[in-house]
Amino acid sequence: MPDELEGDGEPDLEQQPEGRTYSAADLGVMADAIVAADSRWHKTADGDRVNLGTVSWRPDLQRGSDLCHVHAVPRLGEHWRRRFALADDFGKRVVVAGPTEAWYSPQTLGTLNALDVRAVLLEDRQGKWRVQEHRSVAHLVAKAGLRLPAELLKSMGKLNLGRATAAVGSQQRGDRFEDVLALLFSQVSYFRVYDINFENATEEIDLVVQNLRIPERSLPLTPIVCVSGKNVSDSVGVSALATLEKKMANRHGQCELGFLCASGKIANTIDLDILRLSRTDKIIVPLDGQAISELLEDPENLDNNIEEHVRRAMLR
Repeated sequence: MPDELEGDGEPDLEQQPEGRTYSAADLGVMADAIVAADSRWHKTADGDRVNLGTVSWRPDLQRGSDLCHVHAVPRLGEHWRRRFALADDFGKRVVVAGPTEAWYSPQTLGTLNALDVRAVLLEDRQGKWRVQEHRSVAHLVAKAGLRLPAELLKSMGKLNLGRATAAVGSQQRGDRFEDVLALLFSQVSYFRVYDINFENATEEIDLVVQNLRIPERSLPLTPIVCVSGKNVSDSVGVSALATLEKKMANRHGQCELGFLCASGKIANTIDLDILRLSRTDKIIVPLDGQAISELLEDPENLDNNIEEHVRRAMLR
């Protein structure tokens, strides 16, 4: 396993050394672990080749129309990129699985994000592979705590935000926008994504973020940060603000900072309600689509720009 960086312990993709070499037998063990985690997968044989027009491909695993490739080298070959693109053209969903170090290449992450594949992270736990399937590359980046180079964050963020606003259907629109927010907040050095779609017995929170409480920052000393994302055509208004405020209040006094995020506009009518919060310990930071786009356009200053939004909310 590559060494982790000093400090927050999160791997920086620009500084990772080469990982270990895996044999064909190792790849077979990884595939077995994926099947054990989800019995809908099955290993393929020569007769399971998929016709992709100009080429045929025998993926490592199949699950209905899903095709899984186990990837265990730092860089993704061009021939694999072509196969994945063709599979998408033929209505197949590509799932790429790999051990932790296989996800350290910025080039590979950028390519797989552009191809819109699902991602499976394989973690070696004392000789046994732990399998975590993610609905997108952005989802994996956020949950695995990978630190992206600035240009990669900018390009991935812009592409995924465009996909979110163009998505059709409430489920897809919600998932796509949550992935954008998870990607964005995971790259703030003093935040760490704890969970996406966190659920308890009574409610769901789009994004739960741990605040690492850097003393030099203008941040409330709250261990938990709640993020609410709304990917809707209408302006996001007071009801969404009230729902977020309630979810913050239900966190046993441990959540005093929240972000109300919209892919489009946030109604001006929420300003009075946010002003009302100034008499309490809670701070809600509104981020509309333009603000999110601007944050993604300036990844080198993401920490300071998020802090500035928090500061403005404090001073309302």
